[in-house]
Amino acid sequence: MENEMDGYYDDENIRERLIEYAGGFKNSGPTCAYFSQCDGDFHSEEAIRHSSDLDWFLEEGKEVARSICDSESLLVHLDVEYVNFDSPIQVFTDPGRAFEIQQPVIDVIEEVLLKWGITPLHLVTGQGHHFVWSVPRHSASERALARLAPAQDWMERAYRRTTCRIETANCTTWLRPFTGLGMVMEYFANEVKKFASERSPVTVDTTAVISGPRALGRPREIVSLDISEYGDPIHTRMIRMPFSRYMKQQRTWISGLFDHQHRHSDMFVLPLYEMGIREAIAIRQNEKAVKDLAKRASVRIPDGSQGMNRLLSEYLASPLRKFHEKYYKEKQHPEERWRDTYARTDLSSLPSCVRWIIENPNDSLLKPAGIQMVVRSLLAEGWHPRHIAGFITFRFQDPTANWGDAWIHYDPGVRAEFYTRLFAGQVATGIDKLIDYNCISSKEKDLCRSSGENCSLALLCEKLNSNRTE
Repeated sequence: MENEMDGYYDDENIRERLIEYAGGFKNSGPTCAYFSQCDGDFHSEEAIRHSSDLDWFLEEGKEVARSICDSESLLVHLDVEYVNFDSPIQVFTDPGRAFEIQQPVIDVIEEVLLKWGITPLHLVTGQGHHFVWSVPRHSASERALARLAPAQDWMERAYRRTTCRIETANCTTWLRPFTGLGMVMEYFANEVKKFASERSPVTVDTTAVISGPRALGRPREIVSLDISEYGDPIHTRMIRMPFSRYMKQQRTWISGLFDHQHRHSDMFVLPLYEMGIREAIAIRQNEKAVKDLAKRASVRIPDGSQGMNRLLSEYLASPLRKFHEKYYKEKQHPEERWRDTYARTDLSSLPSCVRWIIENPNDSLLKPAGIQMVVRSLLAEGWHPRHIAGFITFRFQDPTANWGDAWIHYDPGVRAEFYTRLFAGQVATGIDKLIDYNCISSKEKDLCRSSGENCSLALLCEKLNSNRTE
């Protein structure tokens, strides 16, 4: 099929905005480590190229992302999306409703950012919003973030092992600041979840945790505060660029979820500049209007370090910080002892739904809802969350689970550490009220594996509530 927008990237203003978002300015080149095709194979020559190779993506007419890793700044990024688990195309076929549902969450995000004095770059994507700002290298904020993260040799090895085919040695220096940033972003997302849940017509959650319907006959839908990028090494993650083509809906169509009339629904990622969300939705498929916007809307990522200092101070005084300190005081069993420790875990007392996830880690344990179920259940059984992370890492390395190349690109330990810390922290601080930790919700999430035997989550939920009040 011939590309209807072959000449789009020839526009000088579009190219300038792309370079600007990548850290370039006038005669200086981009500061990002690489450019990438969104959702492409991380090690593919066609999916990831050096930061000097932007023209390759533009000449091919592709959608473009930039690395989070940057030579000058630590990027702070929050991705907000409407997710419909029963009808993924709804966000494209009825965008007005999808963005209206997100608006109470966006209002809360803007309120808390204003409280801290952070003025981010606000972008509109095909499914939601991006908020982006930066912390300069060697700034007080960067040093403060680095101090939050404990030194962990295993994580340094994970960073070295997962290095991509583009030279990203500079990214390793961001290991501790990026890890610290992930801890602060947990706090940020939890604050938004806490206040937005009172206003939102649907469930608000951190990452795409599948939720049951709010009412009988309603779809399973959420607003996702997607902070999952902080669960992988920084050099493995990228973010969409404003004024890039947005082709996710086309891939959804190709997968068979779209009907024929939506086949040509190309659109663009836009900065929310001098317009409301309705206008942004209206013009994002109008190439002429998008080019006109590129003449006057800067997409330089702003320095948010002053506001970050206020956010950091609030985080340091929070119950979540106390949990993180307690979390890192415990050491996991070293890998050479896993055969005598995590491998000998007795699963017989756990309900069948939890056992199923553990025994079928690919892909049950890869899904946020699956990890959350295991974390809650093992916490109820008295496990320290650091050992839960160790146990999940062990299960992620089950050689019988047919992982393919999944752990070549990413790291099981980094992934397990992030999600366990996130979900256990929400239990410890009361952000997770456990209202969906029951058998009915388990069935609604397609997690139930009961074959009629007497099994229930009720006892575990009671124990978990008791444990966190002690």
